[in-house]
Amino acid sequence: MRPDMTALAVFFCVVLLSGCMGQYGITGEKRESERLFENTVSAEILSLDFESHNGFIEVSIWDNPSYRIEITTWARASSAEEAQRIADDLRVDFSEATGTEVILELDIENRDNTGAEIRAYIPAISLNTLTLETSNGYISLEDALTATDISLTSSNGQITASCSAEDITVTTSNGRITGSFEGEDVEMRTSNGQIDVQCGTGNYSLTTSNGRVKVTTGESGSFDISTSNGSVTVIAQGNFSFDLRTSNASIDIRVAPVTYTIDERSHKKGYTAEEDAPLSISVSTSNGMIILDV
Repeated sequence: MRPDMTALAVFFCVVLLSGCMGQYGITGEKRESERLFENTVSAEILSLDFESHNGFIEVSIWDNPSYRIEITTWARASSAEEAQRIADDLRVDFSEATGTEVILELDIENRDNTGAEIRAYIPAISLNTLTLETSNGYISLEDALTATDISLTSSNGQITASCSAEDITVTTSNGRITGSFEGEDVEMRTSNGQIDVQCGTGNYSLTTSNGRVKVTTGESGSFDISTSNGSVTVIAQGNFSFDLRTSNASIDIRVAPVTYTIDERSHKKGYTAEEDAPLSISVSTSNGMIILDV
């Protein structure tokens, strides 16, 4: 029997396309270009504002009194020569403002079929603001960082950090948020990803969908936690009050003694030692159980 030529043609097209498929589902030849920025930091305060796309951002502290920013830009095109030309020509806007504070700003040109990977090494001095934004890539703070304001934003990428600041905002989608975060006002948002964090004292808002949440609290502050289609586990410290709501799931309070003001299957509210406790915990979920433990 003669082979089905249409089926064979489709098969070979799939194989060829699969061979060209690369990172982020983009086809073609991939080539890279390296950029480097470094200088001695002349002040005692440092700020970073980085914006990129289709690649990761890593920030580490090292022992040198200087910063070093390693950037790998990449491009895909129908030929290796064209891909290399685009990667080399991709605009990288970098600026350093000096004075009482050194401000480093980095902006990678966002073109189709391109991206960038960033590794930054900074000295162990005071951080004012730390703003990192990318897409289709993870963000990682490799060492414990302390700043006044921290903002970490990605899409389709995980965010991992150990940091402390007055204000912290962490936002991603299709990626999880993990690490240690201590701040006065902390907001974490993701979708289709889990949140697994250790927290300090402050006001915390944690929101996800289609992902579980596990939080270890500090001994004071407020925690507002919500998810759907995922369980929530809260490890509480000290004396606390709680208001826990769910639908289509159960609530498991593994703490004693507890005084309940509402004790229903899908809604439990109460406190441990005192109603006006220094720590308050509010949790709402659907299609996922809630566990409150110490």
